[in-house]
Amino acid sequence: STRQAVNQMRDLLGTLRAVDEDATDSPHGAPTLVQLPDLVAAQQGHDLQVSLDVVENPPGAAAQVPPVVAISLYRAVEEALTNVRRHSTAHKAQVVVRVEAGRYAEVEILDSGLPRPDSTGSGLGLLGMRERAKNVGGTVEAGPRMIGGYRVRMRLPLEEG
Repeated sequence: STRQAVNQMRDLLGTLRAVDEDATDSPHGAPTLVQLPDLVAAQQGHDLQVSLDVVENPPGAAAQVPPVVAISLYRAVEEALTNVRRHSTAHKAQVVVRVEAGRYAEVEILDSGLPRPDSTGSGLGLLGMRERAKNVGGTVEAGPRMIGGYRVRMRLPLEEG
């Protein structure tokens, strides 16, 4: 029960920390989907190449995503790319953003690496993603791909109400 209480406290602190970071992240407020190219560029390195594809209907729909949804999607990409660097042998990762105005917005992060044998995660990053998605009525799918590698997908509704 002590271990469970400590884990719950870590979850709570992680959630509170994420809220604080979102409020002070940029001079213009919380991060948006428009800032994803900067995040992806910052993840580029000698050992990891990251591509970004944005599919919008209509064009410009990503800029119109409500802030709470945009923050959740941005943080999912950030966490997933951090996990690729820490826990995967992948040399390439792909980020795909899909926005269907009035219906949904989603991010999908794919890699083709194997898990690093000397790396284990706490699972708190994925738990945080799931909590963010649940708060806005969305879903998160994460797990190994049948063709190798790992996939994280967060899909959030855009309908009002």
